[in-house]
Amino acid sequence: DFVWEAISSASERIAELRTDFTSRIGLACSNGRFLKEQFVLADLEVGIPFPAEFFHHACCNLVISYLQDPATMLKELWRVLRPGGRLVISSLKPNADLSEIYRNFVSFTQDPLEIEEGRQLLNNAGLIKEKEAAGIYHFYSEKELREIARKAGFYRAKTFRSFSNQANLVIAYKGY
Repeated sequence: DFVWEAISSASERIAELRTDFTSRIGLACSNGRFLKEQFVLADLEVGIPFPAEFFHHACCNLVISYLQDPATMLKELWRVLRPGGRLVISSLKPNADLSEIYRNFVSFTQDPLEIEEGRQLLNNAGLIKEKEAAGIYHFYSEKELREIARKAGFYRAKTFRSFSNQANLVIAYKGY
């Protein structure tokens, strides 16, 4: 991420998940690190601070729509993936119904904190839709996501729907 607060929040959340998982599953070796994470403060549009062919997989979830130059970011992801590596990218679909995401989310949770987080997301949805209408954000169709991945050098791009059927997701591969 390029926002330090987001990295800090993600790090705290991973620690919570690790504790929760250990207590629920009762791992024999609870001091082992079964979730391996590394957080980096970086700007995807400037470059990814890893050497070429470093990762087996890359996931860019609901980020591409907010970038000024998504093609550069995808070329960088291609660079840091190993041959045969898999890329997953997603974008809200054009004219997504963000209230549907909220309704689906609250139907699966009873946690008041999570419901409040969902409400905050829904409150921000209006701003997101305004910026989409103004051309600041671009939400990609399935065809557009496949095409942008192909132009960056990826192949075998397949599309799926996610996020309560309100987002498009593409899985593609780097050739050998």
